[in-house]
Amino acid sequence: MPEQQTYRGTHRHRAPLGWHPPRVAQESANGSAEAEQPLEPTAPFTPTFTGAMPALADEAPGETPPEAADKPVAKESSHLKRWTFVLVTLTSWVLAAAVGLGLFYWWFHSIHKTPAVFAVLVYLVMCVVAALIAAMVPNKPMMSALSIALMSAPFASTAAAAVLYGVYFCDHASRCLIGVIPY
Repeated sequence: MPEQQTYRGTHRHRAPLGWHPPRVAQESANGSAEAEQPLEPTAPFTPTFTGAMPALADEAPGETPPEAADKPVAKESSHLKRWTFVLVTLTSWVLAAAVGLGLFYWWFHSIHKTPAVFAVLVYLVMCVVAALIAAMVPNKPMMSALSIALMSAPFASTAAAAVLYGVYFCDHASRCLIGVIPY
């Protein structure tokens, strides 16, 4: 019988990690008390690859399927041309700039700012969620470019809103550069 673990700690301390109370013998159906046998401790298992088993169960080792041997292997290209990436990013930034201008205009001219600020929050969450969903599409470089563009769309919205804020501020300031940047 394996030795029993006992814990004789004080009431202020918890039992150490890995300590379990001793097992109690349970009665079986015929009435005899049998002690439950402890299981072997688990150990990490690292498989050894000897090459004895084929990778696919249908194929014998060393045998190639006839249709795969006749066809040339074509690799899929998973890259995107720079101009395509720039075009996708600029298109999404132009749309995001329009959204940023509209949201800032609404916020600036509204008496109650709460709905406008809530709309900005919803816009930010939608951009992030759409970017994450687009990033999860496998083997589509165009969707990856769209994901990057959507994640950076709030930056374009903020830049457009900053320009509109500069125009509004320069209406009241005495000195402005190009009517947008006060100095």
